[in-house]
Amino acid sequence: MNPNHERWAVDQIQAERCKKLLWSVINLAVQDACLAPYASKPSTDSITAMRFLVGNEKEAGVDGYLMWLDVDGPEFRRRLIEAMFSDYHDKFTDSARRAFRANFNWWRKNAPNHIDDME
Repeated sequence: MNPNHERWAVDQIQAERCKKLLWSVINLAVQDACLAPYASKPSTDSITAMRFLVGNEKEAGVDGYLMWLDVDGPEFRRRLIEAMFSDYHDKFTDSARRAFRANFNWWRKNAPNHIDDME
């Protein structure tokens, strides 16, 4: 077998595995962003997820992951927020969307305090 072909095949397998890992991280962040808040404050996991997914609404940590997946970060955020604020979505339950909205609204109001904590 041609060593160059073998190397190409191994690179392709590794690239696919890396893409699955990146999507898994993003999926976990979305799940954490959909955790119901305690009283009126999101859990620490939800706050971290919002920081990663939404950031300052112009750029976020997820953008670096999406770049490797050939996905536009701002478009991803727009579609995610649109899905969570819609009346119905076939992939997200009503309770998940409600929790995301509560966490998102809390994040928008309190984000500057939490973004500064990370620097």
